[in-house]
Amino acid sequence: MTTHKLSFDERIDKAIAFYVTQHLSIIDSAQRADVSKGSLTRALKKRGVFRDRSVLCASNLEKAIDLYVSGYSILSACKEAGVSNSTLSDALYTRRLVRQDISRKPDSSVSRIDPLESKESRVFRMALSIIHQSHTQRTD
Repeated sequence: MTTHKLSFDERIDKAIAFYVTQHLSIIDSAQRADVSKGSLTRALKKRGVFRDRSVLCASNLEKAIDLYVSGYSILSACKEAGVSNSTLSDALYTRRLVRQDISRKPDSSVSRIDPLESKESRVFRMALSIIHQSHTQRTD
């Protein structure tokens, strides 16, 4: 029994069919049809059926921003709109739309302390602890 190997054009057509009809990703479609991702991408763009993710991502980001402004938390807006937490947070900070949570104490965050200062204070505390231990051992 001989197997008929598909030509490159036939494999590209098959990959495009996977991409368009089954809504598979470019990578999955290319793997199933045994073509490269780059070849498939070029063919999709040439035929005008390429799904531009940047447009979809931009609309999802706008949806997430609208949800946040209407009262959703950042995490809830991200989950609802399908956007990552960091993407939404960055956009909110850039547009100066982040709500200030009055219950949080911004000065109490350890991350706001200079890292070198934090290390120095830990070393200082450790040194004091050692001195204290050696002093108490001598007095006992």
